[in-house]
Amino acid sequence: MLSLLFLACPADLPAETPSAEEPLAAPAEPVVASVEIVEPRDPDAEPTAPAPDPMPLPDGVPWTGEPVALVGYGIRLTLNPPFQAAWMGTVEGEGTMVASWWNVTADQAGHSGAAGLYNIGIHIAPVPEGAPEIRQTTMVKRGRTYYALQLGETGTMVELPEGHNALGGMGTLSPGPARQEWRVQVGDAEPMVWPDRDMLHSWDPADGGPAKFLQRPSKPWGPWVE
Repeated sequence: MLSLLFLACPADLPAETPSAEEPLAAPAEPVVASVEIVEPRDPDAEPTAPAPDPMPLPDGVPWTGEPVALVGYGIRLTLNPPFQAAWMGTVEGEGTMVASWWNVTADQAGHSGAAGLYNIGIHIAPVPEGAPEIRQTTMVKRGRTYYALQLGETGTMVELPEGHNALGGMGTLSPGPARQEWRVQVGDAEPMVWPDRDMLHSWDPADGGPAKFLQRPSKPWGPWVE
């Protein structure tokens, strides 16, 4: 399971000097890929209950404000508040971004543990040649099957929570800049560089902007249902 990103003290979103960004690829509708996974099974083992049909993440509360997107490694992930994201770094070109989102309509969301909380892992990879689309696929971890969204056959992969096969109210995913680093784009502004060791939090547009970088996790701004 992905580590939970939880609950830090405000710091202003740094005003980085923008640099030229590569043009975004045109969004494409996800293409479903059929992937068969065969695992050895003990013939004497007790039968397991069938897994429920996968479903998208909950709808949450629709967001119509200025969009905040993670861009890089061939994708654009637009997140709806309340959200957090933490870059786990790279080792020889490999690394994972962990993004968290709360379904604020869930009972006790934001008040009790992980109520309404969903985490996704974004596993980076080189951008495939051509014009790859976002496709639906599966991955196996510790003997369990998870749905994922992937750029082409070999590109960056977004691992969804167990039992879910689409982002639902968490946000949207489309092809994006091929730059091999993460940046944050608010609306149509120039993307900003990700500061070292900082986490991205959704923030109150009435208090300086829709997102902030914080060094420690804090309860992110969002349409919490009290």
